[in-house]
Amino acid sequence: MLRPHYRVELVDRWHGEPADAMVALHARRSAESIQRWAAERPGDPLAVVLTGTDLYRDIHIDAQAQRSLELADRLIVLHERAIDDLPAPHRAKAVTCFQSAGARMPMVKTAHHLRCVMVGHLRSEKAPQTYFDAARRLPARRG
Repeated sequence: MLRPHYRVELVDRWHGEPADAMVALHARRSAESIQRWAAERPGDPLAVVLTGTDLYRDIHIDAQAQRSLELADRLIVLHERAIDDLPAPHRAKAVTCFQSAGARMPMVKTAHHLRCVMVGHLRSEKAPQTYFDAARRLPARRG
């Protein structure tokens, strides 16, 4: 989204390369780069995009993630209610940026079987077993 208007570089860590602004993904995972940016580039824009892991775990228990919230000029969340999950002192600097995808053609439904897709990084904290348990509870279908 930014490339049509700006020169964008994607990096795993910021080591002091020239830049006008930083947009960091993950308060905890990017904490080192966020702290370095704030120390070396005071006054230059710093935005932190908060993920579910940040919102529902890290910012409540991890000191580095909490520090990232303090240092950020802007916090970006991916749904409106996520702002409510932020500590009160940081809510004013939060904005919602909705995720989106282009419209897709609907598939023709069949009565013979269930088509479904599960999308995500299926790590334990997202309880992927829930999907499989739900599928097992569906009534058996005869073709």
